[in-house]
Amino acid sequence: MEAPEGRGRITPLPPLRPDDAGRRMPRSGGQWPPALLALAAVIVFALWLAGTGRPEPESGPAVGSGGFVTLAPLVSDEDPAVPSSATPTTTTSPPLLSELVPWLEGGLIAFSQSREGDRMTFWDAGRGQAQSFVLSSTRTISVQPEPASLDFIAYETAGRARALHVGGWQRQEPIFVGSHGFAWDPAGSGTIAWVGTDQVSKETALYMRPPDGEIRRVGDLPGNSWLMGWTDHGLVLAEYLAPPVNLIDDSTGQIIVKQPALTVLRDTEGRVLAQAAAEPLRASRSGRVVAVGTEDALEAAGVSIDVTVAIVPTEIVVLEPSSAPNTAFTVSTIPPREDLADGESIFASDGRWSLSPDGVWVGRTVSGGIRTALVLQRLDTRSLRLIPLPSQDPRSTVGFSQDGQWFFVWTPSTSELIIINPRNGAQFAVPLEANVRLGGAFIRPAA
Repeated sequence: MEAPEGRGRITPLPPLRPDDAGRRMPRSGGQWPPALLALAAVIVFALWLAGTGRPEPESGPAVGSGGFVTLAPLVSDEDPAVPSSATPTTTTSPPLLSELVPWLEGGLIAFSQSREGDRMTFWDAGRGQAQSFVLSSTRTISVQPEPASLDFIAYETAGRARALHVGGWQRQEPIFVGSHGFAWDPAGSGTIAWVGTDQVSKETALYMRPPDGEIRRVGDLPGNSWLMGWTDHGLVLAEYLAPPVNLIDDSTGQIIVKQPALTVLRDTEGRVLAQAAAEPLRASRSGRVVAVGTEDALEAAGVSIDVTVAIVPTEIVVLEPSSAPNTAFTVSTIPPREDLADGESIFASDGRWSLSPDGVWVGRTVSGGIRTALVLQRLDTRSLRLIPLPSQDPRSTVGFSQDGQWFFVWTPSTSELIIINPRNGAQFAVPLEANVRLGGAFIRPAA
């Protein structure tokens, strides 16, 4: 079959040529041969290069058979400025965590919660990127790693009844359904304690589990007891004696909802060491507790209080355990401070504040619209200190490291965890693609 004749400026395609094996090369109707397409691409590319100011060869282009132009080589010995396509590309490795935080030798652990699930992020000081581990269960309420090595974690999940889970990084198993708060032994024994209500008998008791995994029922507790923390002086519990009541502030007329509760210090066998008419908000390892007085709530609820209970003012107080057993807490009040950048007290009503493990500092972040700052207040002298932060974005407080030497602040706008030295204000930024919230962040010591 002969090739059709062209019309006007349309050039007919040449007939198909046989391949090396003598077969006719197939061609689908209406498609250009790959060779012509490649040649056309070379011509277009060369014309583009010519339009960018490349010098033309002195002798001019040579015309070959078929009327095609023979182009000069793209790279010649006389034109070394044009880079070769064979030049390898270089990539920049992510910085090591020890480069971002020079003093860190162990690692960094952070817990987060998002729509994708609850997870733990670990970043070793010698690595250039973090590792992420999904928790075995979702709907996590609080997370705490074992304080000595941080090799094990425990957390509670929400549901029809709270459930306590304990395990390592890769896997955690539920060990009790119906838990109400838990805490690790601060001495680093690996023992975990929790308050639990038996789902059959409905009895509430104190439980403990040592590293060997044998659960021990320590002793009975009043109903609605919650474990707030394990301190060097004993276990701090909140015991709720009645449903919440509505109270009216006489000066402002504001309605305040408060829970009639006691702060109770018990030993590891469940015996009462001290108690106060206050609801515990934070408990430090040193034994110092920040609480809010509940004398007015107890009176409104009609709850009779034993005379040995220390009646504290109806405001933020600091409770100090006494060295003598079966004695009341030492109580000191904290006058409200309304001169922070956002016009609030450092003890934010939304709970966005932290207590250092030694019980000396309270910290939170504030934003006054112009700048954001970390605010620290000493509980012994009541003095305030502001450390400016390099951003105007709202920030959420994460808390102190377990040794009390560092403070963590999560920055959602830049996905950074800011590590701050409260003593000199030094700051280090660590990029973390996680919403650091659950349990905050922890520094893992070197092995």
